[in-house]
Amino acid sequence: NKIAHTNPNNRPMTTAEKQKVLRESLINAGYASDDADADALIIDPVNGLGFDSDWTKTNTDWLDVVTRTGKQRQYNASVSGGTEKTQYYASAGYFDQDGTTIATTFKRYNGSFSLNSKVNDKITFKMGVNVSTSTQLSPLGSAAYGSPVSSSFFLQPWFSPYNSDGTLRYGDDEFPN
Repeated sequence: NKIAHTNPNNRPMTTAEKQKVLRESLINAGYASDDADADALIIDPVNGLGFDSDWTKTNTDWLDVVTRTGKQRQYNASVSGGTEKTQYYASAGYFDQDGTTIATTFKRYNGSFSLNSKVNDKITFKMGVNVSTSTQLSPLGSAAYGSPVSSSFFLQPWFSPYNSDGTLRYGDDEFPN
């Protein structure tokens, strides 16, 4: 994945790892005597869990799905000048950042203007204006299901985030709105 600091031991489980844990839990609970019995119970739609028979074919790395390489762009311009008695300065800036997690962005527009005018040896006028506006989009930071990174540990790896045509999958039984 593309997050700067990760521990390879702290990651969501793969489909094979979840299958092993699910098998072991069914055997340890006494519902199955071996892996074959556990697999039969996992796909049994009546007396078991009712998983699709091909549930182990998909292995989604949800952490990779919800993270990305961040991008940052910044542009600044300024102009200054004047005479011996009057000086001016103006600047403008634009900052645009896409975070390392999906649905995280930050944009800022800023500008400033200053004017200094010396009327005589005793009177000087100084004026300055600074303006800025920003917008930020970010998911909930620590809420388990509000944070894409935290959610990646709870989403099952045997589900695909995409439909067969490549579009993002949501709003169905496995991914409700």
